[in-house]
Amino acid sequence: MKNMKISSKLLASFTVVIVMSLILAVAGMIMINIVSDKATELYNMHVLGIEELSNVQNSYELLRININKITIAALSGDIDGLNAQKDDLNKNKNNLDIYLLVS
Repeated sequence: MKNMKISSKLLASFTVVIVMSLILAVAGMIMINIVSDKATELYNMHVLGIEELSNVQNSYELLRININKITIAALSGDIDGLNAQKDDLNKNKNNLDIYLLVS
């Protein structure tokens, strides 16, 4: 290496640096793809499940509200209100059944 010209030494050094940079760039791109795949898997497995749980919780809350309204309508003697609340209760129960069957 002592007998080489300075330009040859510089060229060899920069070639080594460029090759190392390319290796690091390729490794980085591979790791980014792996992380992206894992993030997608995490979203599909866990976040979508949380969304479904939220839907079930909302339907359950609507059922509770409808039951309370039915109780109030029954105690006050409001037959029309009672029938309307029963219809809403059945609709919300069907929605809850759909969420539970899909999950």
